[in-house]
Amino acid sequence: MEAFTGFRHWQDGPFDLKPSADRAFCEGMNHIVWHTSSHQPPEAGKPGWVYGAGTHLTPNITWWSKAKPFIDYLSRCSFMLQQGLFVADVCYYYGDQGFNFVPPKYIDPSLGYGYDYDVANPEVILNRMSVQDGRFTLPDGMQYELLVLPDRKDMNLHVLQKIKELVKAGGTVVGPKPTKSNGLTDYPTCDQQVKELADLLWGSCDGKNVLEHRYGSGKIIWGRSLREILLARGIGPDFYYTSERDPALRESKGATDLDFIHRRTLEADIYFIRNKKMRWESVNAYFRVSDKAPELWFPDTGTILEQPVYEQTPEGVRVPLQLAPFGSLFVVFRKPDNRPHLISLAPGINATKVTEREVQVAAFENGSYIIKTSDGRTIEIEIDRVPSAMKLTGPWKVYFPAGWGTPDSVIFTELKSWTEHEPSPSDGRGELPGIRCFSGTACYETEFEVPREWFGKGRKIYLDLGQLWSVGEVILNGQSLGIVWKPPYRVEITEAVRAGQNKLEIEITNTWANRLVGDAKLPDDQRYCRTNITVSGTPGKSWKEIPLRKSGLLGPVELIPAIEKTIALTK
Repeated sequence: MEAFTGFRHWQDGPFDLKPSADRAFCEGMNHIVWHTSSHQPPEAGKPGWVYGAGTHLTPNITWWSKAKPFIDYLSRCSFMLQQGLFVADVCYYYGDQGFNFVPPKYIDPSLGYGYDYDVANPEVILNRMSVQDGRFTLPDGMQYELLVLPDRKDMNLHVLQKIKELVKAGGTVVGPKPTKSNGLTDYPTCDQQVKELADLLWGSCDGKNVLEHRYGSGKIIWGRSLREILLARGIGPDFYYTSERDPALRESKGATDLDFIHRRTLEADIYFIRNKKMRWESVNAYFRVSDKAPELWFPDTGTILEQPVYEQTPEGVRVPLQLAPFGSLFVVFRKPDNRPHLISLAPGINATKVTEREVQVAAFENGSYIIKTSDGRTIEIEIDRVPSAMKLTGPWKVYFPAGWGTPDSVIFTELKSWTEHEPSPSDGRGELPGIRCFSGTACYETEFEVPREWFGKGRKIYLDLGQLWSVGEVILNGQSLGIVWKPPYRVEITEAVRAGQNKLEIEITNTWANRLVGDAKLPDDQRYCRTNITVSGTPGKSWKEIPLRKSGLLGPVELIPAIEKTIALTK
């Protein structure tokens, strides 16, 4: 798919783009073609000359040198979603009328949440569709339980003739009875042929008093919801969830809202799950899979973990999941469920499987935690001696690149947005917007001490940056610990941190937007950016009218200790 074709010129960072990418992944996208990447000769300046729409993915974007983790995320998602075949229970035939349009993925009230679908045109039905074992089947192996007709009175005669063959072979078709042809070829004979064929297929089925009619080995259904039909056939939702969010919070902030897509290979079921809200969500997710153990595949890091906590239920495999704001992950089922595991885990702790018979439990707070195993045991573990989190309050020395209207360095006694700083004094070019309108990468430096008792076997230390915008890179004691571009802005520092004094550097990069806003208020000969784009992309607003976006390291920055314990999965 052509991707990221926006008009918010240089206003979006990776995390701004992620929700739309994840939505498209759930709608079937699995190969991104960026819009656009314009050639940028050096003499064009920065951000340079670009097309009038798009995300402008070129080496001139501020976060180009830190883009790899986001690009890797998109690449891993694309790779996973190219595996096997899409899983859908319903195929909608979208009719024969001129100018047909397939809308974005939505929940048909008749089908309800938890089922997925495809949309087919006449060519697919006429030339590619057959029925095998009661399911509508395509040559590549795609299969659907139901074929659903559009809510129209007209139908192409050739399509209706093919539907007759499909129903006779055992297929179940759902929809209203057509009464006429959709065209004028051989009119009015074509209308009579459609009517006679429909009378044969629908029989006495009128959608009110009689709701189905058998023909051959299959049937026509009219007047029942798709969900009712599928449930009656023993086909429950492919995916659904129950929220662990406090009911009072659900009422005040709205219900949990997850989306999904499911693909299947000969060996595995692959589910991609996304959180559609900018908040943490804890859910019990149910997958229509049996006798397989779940794995969590994280497309942001490439990490694959055996999920130690799950339960086989009549509805499918129940897997507790925690999703970050606009978070996403793959849940993959490919190994038989024949190993001991946990079925529940107390809130406040995490578990990671380390061997076939052991899991490692991590806690961030002292307390008693209850764990239940698949062999019916209840285990209580005590966690103590977890130190309190330590806030890093600075001061922070912040270095800015030369030539962009900022001081070379400045001391921040507290963390706040660059946009909240006072303008810099004039240097002969007029008043400099300084830090307030800075775009690019600035480096925060500070030092901190860690007590020796924080270290030892089974102890972990994490660095949480709180909030930032847009991308950050953490360097501790000269070692890069990675780039963070989405919540939680947290990295493990256990191997890099040391008892006593430590030097921390955090590089923060925003986008070109603030600098372009500042330039719009300067004479042409005093501007720092060069580009052909003179409008912001926000309807009715010039760059001068766009508010500055909070940028920089916003914090709070904390060191968060944890303690890990290993527990046996069997007696």
